[in-house]
Amino acid sequence: MQFSTLLATAVALTGATAAAIQNSTVKFTIESPNQDVNNKGLSSIHEGAAINYFFAGEASEAFGFDTKTGVISKTVEIGGNQSYEEFFGIQQGGNFQSLQTSPTQDNTKWAVDNGYLTGNGSDSFFAVKGTNDPYNYSEESYQIGIVAPHAPNVYKEVVPIKIKANLQ
Repeated sequence: MQFSTLLATAVALTGATAAAIQNSTVKFTIESPNQDVNNKGLSSIHEGAAINYFFAGEASEAFGFDTKTGVISKTVEIGGNQSYEEFFGIQQGGNFQSLQTSPTQDNTKWAVDNGYLTGNGSDSFFAVKGTNDPYNYSEESYQIGIVAPHAPNVYKEVVPIKIKANLQ
């Protein structure tokens, strides 16, 4: 084999490997000393207006993860060969900010640090009951998000968690 052919092949393989790492599939698993949420997946529940909030569930959804831009998203099929993109983000405002998907991309830059999800450099996530979500799912299930520092203790239960990112 000629050196130029070997070099071209190596460059092509390196580029393909970098692209595969840059555009990965990711699933999320909760880690916590609290056995009610430990090893649960992040599962979204539709709350309306194309917004889905995340709860501790039996299975985790798969998302596309562009590690270069820090964007996590998935394509949602709506029938008739139509689809739209939903972006993994944080509901802004209030004392409890839910992890969610929505058609609008927020300014959160996601990353995986030592195997765990971070948003804008923070890994301070919580599983919370009693968040006053629109359909009151959090009365019985743990909703996943961020609790604002110095937020009043108005929730039924607040459990610190880490979110393990399983890149595939």
